Amino acid sequence: MITKIYIDKAFGFDGHSVNIVQYDLIKKKTYIAQPLVFKEIKEGACFPNPPTLFVGHQQTPDFLKELLQMIKENGLELNLEAEGELKATKIHLEDMRLLAKVKGRGVS
Repeated sequence: MITKIYIDKAFGFDGHSVNIVQYDLIKKKTYIAQPLVFKEIKEGACFPNPPTLFVGHQQTPDFLKELLQMIKENGLELNLEAEGELKATKIHLEDMRLLAKVKGRGVS
């Protein structure tokens, strides 16, 4: 099963249209997600069952990759590596402080 997400500027509207399509290459069938409508819920209300969107375990990695790709193509840049790099830099600096026997976080 292949998941594709199509995002287009909604003609005549201030927004974008999003279509989520799954292609079953074995059964040669195409599936499209049904329209999603936002409804007001009360503060503290439980999430509905079934959920807004359910993606099977096998389709989840491809779905998320496709979603990230469409987000990037539509002008929202996500830098998921930056957080990990910052953490690694902080750990490296702490190690250097320990090696230099400089007083820093965790060193007395």
